[in-house]
Amino acid sequence: MNIKTIAKSLPHPIEQALRYAYGIIPAPLRYGKVFRQMRSFLKESQWWERERLEEYQMQRLAKILKHAYENVPHYRKMFDESGIKPENIQNFDDMRKIPLISKEDVRDNIQDFTATNYQINKLSYVKTAGSTGIPFAFYQIKDYNEAIERAFICTQWERVGYKPGDKSIVLRDYTNEPNRSQYCYYDPAYKEFFLSPYHLTEEKIPDYLEQIWQFKPDFIQAYPSAISIIARYIVENNIQRIPKIKAIFAGSENLYPPQRELLERAFNTRVFGWYGHTEKLVLAPECECSSYLHIFPEYGYAEVLDPMGNPVNNDGEIGELIGTGFYNFATPLIRYKTFDLVVVSSKKCDCGRNYRLLSKVEGRFQELIITKNDRLIPTTSLNTHSGIFDNVKQFQFLLFSRSHLTTS
Repeated sequence: MNIKTIAKSLPHPIEQALRYAYGIIPAPLRYGKVFRQMRSFLKESQWWERERLEEYQMQRLAKILKHAYENVPHYRKMFDESGIKPENIQNFDDMRKIPLISKEDVRDNIQDFTATNYQINKLSYVKTAGSTGIPFAFYQIKDYNEAIERAFICTQWERVGYKPGDKSIVLRDYTNEPNRSQYCYYDPAYKEFFLSPYHLTEEKIPDYLEQIWQFKPDFIQAYPSAISIIARYIVENNIQRIPKIKAIFAGSENLYPPQRELLERAFNTRVFGWYGHTEKLVLAPECECSSYLHIFPEYGYAEVLDPMGNPVNNDGEIGELIGTGFYNFATPLIRYKTFDLVVVSSKKCDCGRNYRLLSKVEGRFQELIITKNDRLIPTTSLNTHSGIFDNVKQFQFLLFSRSHLTTS
């Protein structure tokens, strides 16, 4: 039993006292050697030339492919049946020889996707339903994967002034509190004040605003949908008692332009969006210079494919994001279908990083209208600014067939 497990088993006041003491230790020391090494590496690699970044990606791909073939039953069988060996993958084009996998493939065969060279009791079991609504779980290496993820998140947030240990309001995942019936909870170790998105109602918004005012955070981390509810209340009621916030970090959902405008108006600060998912294959934050999503080439290998499986590279084209993670050796996910649709950009950002850019995330296949000639139309592209929507509070589209779309 490790220290974290022991602490969680203690009475809440004692656990909190220990977390206060733990929080005194400088963040880089608390987060460990793996965190410090990765963070230092990212500070340098973000300015590499494209050729050097691609060389690094191929090195990481070679490592994860070799490991998967030698230790993961599914990949050994799949490679053998396809007549592929890891050493045959010499460039990015060769990656397309490897069959795609889906969430259902992993969910229904989790043992075959789990590396045999790790003891299960030494791994973390991560569960998610995701926005597809499909129950899903996989394994990861406990402290190692957590430290890697924290290094990337800190690096992306530092672009707009964040420092580990800054005070944050967290209006998103609400799983650490001692009593889930509570709508707020403070974690002194990380200086994060959690406000539950699951308890957020119109009547409770003033309480949430009071908590934000009393805590006076440097940053807000939030689901766009949740923080937008509070922002709308602020604007509609002309609330002026808002602390000065350096930035809002909005992720885990699509951040739509009207939401961004509303949040920046309500809180008078920059909204910094990013794309990520529980599987930790592709991470793409905005930078300090633009709202383009910059895909971290150090995090994983990302492909954008059309419905026929061909690469999408032209500016403004839409395709499905396919991910291969570099760091989860417990349940490697190689050429994994995310079901997320993105719009690629061929532009170069003024920040100077040689990262591949996305202009936006359109949504998921479940959020598309399919026409009778198989054209995919994101619902976000429909003109909801038309006057016919002026008196509509909520609506939904019902697609009964490829030629029959109604609203309700």
